[in-house]
Amino acid sequence: TVAVNGIGVIAVKLRDRLVWLYEALVLLCGLNEACRRMQNGQCQHAAELGVPDGSSRTILEFFINKVAQVYHNRPFGSTITSLAIIQKPDKVQYIFTSNQRSSEDAQSAATTIQILLNKMVSRNRVDVGDDDRSPVFRELLRDILLFHKQRVTLYKSRLNQRLNQCIEEMKARSLDAGMFSLDQVSGVFGVQLFNLVDQIVVSLGDPLLDELEYLQALTKTEVPLDGSEGFARNGEHLILAANTFRKSLMYESVIERAREGRFNESERWCQLQHFIGRLSSYHGAIRAIISGRRRLHPDLFENFEITWLPSSIPMNNPTDTLQSHMGMKTQQKRRSADNIIWKMMGNSADRDTTLEQAKTLQVCGLDESIMHQCQRTSFKPIVYCEILLLHYLDQEYCRNRYHIRFFDDVKLIGCSKPTCRLCEYYFAAHNTDVDGCEPRCPKQASKHL
Repeated sequence: TVAVNGIGVIAVKLRDRLVWLYEALVLLCGLNEACRRMQNGQCQHAAELGVPDGSSRTILEFFINKVAQVYHNRPFGSTITSLAIIQKPDKVQYIFTSNQRSSEDAQSAATTIQILLNKMVSRNRVDVGDDDRSPVFRELLRDILLFHKQRVTLYKSRLNQRLNQCIEEMKARSLDAGMFSLDQVSGVFGVQLFNLVDQIVVSLGDPLLDELEYLQALTKTEVPLDGSEGFARNGEHLILAANTFRKSLMYESVIERAREGRFNESERWCQLQHFIGRLSSYHGAIRAIISGRRRLHPDLFENFEITWLPSSIPMNNPTDTLQSHMGMKTQQKRRSADNIIWKMMGNSADRDTTLEQAKTLQVCGLDESIMHQCQRTSFKPIVYCEILLLHYLDQEYCRNRYHIRFFDDVKLIGCSKPTCRLCEYYFAAHNTDVDGCEPRCPKQASKHL
């Protein structure tokens, strides 16, 4: 046995296996970073779909993922949330857990979800509609916006930055396309003519430019810090506008610009696309709840309880703690793509091809990214919420996975964000028919915003 800081006394073989595991993980992080640099700003954001029109199973799956999204109320990864809905003998059980959440914060979030679901009980299932002009839609949107104030504020700020950049680019391109320039004409008349062309180009307008400027005006609206009603009202206008824009033909132009622009240009359009999608997703979340009330079993709203599971405890940087018995030179030698691939693949027929591919990525700083990840003090791995929830269900049902009574037999652990690559691997290796949320496209090793 050997003592490992932050872990305790473990077998030497287990320590070595953990070293191999985390070396593979830092290789994956390095590959993600290198590939991101090679993607030249191309968008990688999965499309946000509307409420599905298919079976009750599809609607329930959408409902599960969207209720998890409501629980995820702060930016970045700490409140990413998973949800499973279990059918108990006398009621429905919502089981939530988040990546990193205190008990007090989790209880507050659970209370908010309880209130939202309870509000739907007073609505007649037949009469409730998901029209975004209806009172019930606006009430749910207001409540969720106030609960998500930190997150929406960040989205609004980031969207404003990207809108400013994209609008500036569009106006510059319009002027470049004009027939006249200051180089072609001179004197006072030339300056006046150039200014006139500028005014004509802007006044003639472009439907996309007009729409972006409208969104820009919404994101610039100043709301007092304590003005909850003002914040909710402005947020409501912004989300409805973002959703309308996302469904318009003009949005296809944003996608096209993101796909075809040079790196410094396409990145801003990619980010614009991303934040429009994030804001529009609130519209989908509310429609999911309302559609669930209208089309799913009433027990989801009328006879339920909420259970919250504690988050995992972060582990100190494992590449330091597990390799603390090694000298610095040995650590540096091990922390290279070639060395990690050799150990992972052994005599595999694909090893040489993989090594050659890794060599190609060295121009993007692959080994430097691996070393940086190993040395980061903030590298503190956690167990993601999907896996925590799957483990809980295993333990609760004594590993008899096939007798977990999922509601309506929909064996899904939903999540507020698409499943990362590692969680997808875990679900695939788990030898069960329980599904996780759809994976990201392309697959990533981590989740963000």
